Amino acid sequence: MTAGLPVAPPMVTEETREFWEALTQSRFVLPRCGACASWIWYPRGFCPVCGSRDTTWQEASGRGRIYSYTVVRKSGLPGWSEAVPYVIAYVELDEGPRVMSNI
Repeated sequence: MTAGLPVAPPMVTEETREFWEALTQSRFVLPRCGACASWIWYPRGFCPVCGSRDTTWQEASGRGRIYSYTVVRKSGLPGWSEAVPYVIAYVELDEGPRVMSNI
């Protein structure tokens, strides 16, 4: 059995606050562009596809497919060697963006 990953708490900014607050309610929200309908990852105040600032938070499905992954079996970083093995993956969300996650 592995220990939890020694990850620092997230740095919550005005642009990411709604994302982190939704997670505390077991909801997964992402910004979505009102101009071109693109889902946006990472949370920011503009659309990286078309440049529009017309973005709103919308509930995402939370479903996706593993795009790529690696199993970390050895770490020299303080606190991380106790957590091995762990899996880090890029997950391609059904909505389109790819996010990095521990699975």
